[in-house]
This record gives sequence, C-alpha cells and structure tokens, in this order.
Amino acid sequence: MKIYNYSAQTGEFIKASEARKDPLESKPGYPKYLMPQYSTVIEPPAVGKPQIAVQQYGNWVIMDDFRDTVYFIGSDSRLITDIGIEPPPGSTTEPAPKDFEHPFYDGYKWIDQVPDPVIPEGKHLKLTPGVIKDLAEAKDFDEFITKLKDLSEGVQ
Repeated sequence: MKIYNYSAQTGEFIKASEARKDPLESKPGYPKYLMPQYSTVIEPPAVGKPQIAVQQYGNWVIMDDFRDTVYFIGSDSRLITDIGIEPPPGSTTEPAPKDFEHPFYDGYKWIDQVPDPVIPEGKHLKLTPGVIKDLAEAKDFDEFITKLKDLSEGVQ
C-alpha cells in the first residue's frame, strides 16, 4: 500500500513510500498495514513551481514556496523563510546592477539613487524665492541635486 509522508514541522510533502505490513494484525488474505506518524494514504496534488503540497487537518493544500528567496524593495533586501509567504508587490528578486553606487528599487526598476543632502540636526535650509528660482532653473536632476547640495553646505 502506498503512503505519502510529510514533515512534522511544516506539513510539506516529503516522499511516497510503501507501508509495511503489520506482522501481528495481518491475517492471510486480510493484510493490515502500519501507518507511520505524519503519513497519509491520500495522494498529494500535483504542484508547479514555486509551490508545494502541505498537509493541513487531514487534507492537502497547495501553498506558495518562496523559502530562501531574497527580494529587494527600496534599498533593503529581505529573505523569505516561511511557507506561504511571497515577495510583496513592488519588490523584485533581481539584484541591483553591480555598477550602481546607491541602488534603490522604486517598485518598477532599479535606479541609482543620489543620497539626500545631509543637513545637520537643528539647522534649516531657507527656501527663499531666490533659492526656489535657482533650483527651478536646473537643467536636469543631477544639476538640481548639485545645487541642493551646495545650498545645504551653507545652512543656518
């Protein structure tokens, strides 16, 4: 008789095997089989990747299995360690390009993020009409950041 073994900790299907006959209870023509703990005679469903069959309350359920998957969101990376957890929307499993100095995943693509200008605690950048006009005249993002950094060096 075929049985299906599963993990005591997670319930995930491990392997199929043949049950052994019970030498004390079996009679000629009427075999009885030993059922090891954490096994069932119910065949698990076929699954695709990244899924596994998990035994729950006497039934097999199909669950996502992204364990050991590293995903990236913003400038953080996280490791999935549990069954049933998947990378959240707005994340990616593709690492940042190696040539990025300040990688940041914006939910759609990797960008090389320019760090925020550091303004000492208790100091303020005064946004006067002249400062705003100067920033608005920047030709591109890089020039804008350069002007902002220059301004932050003279904070009061």
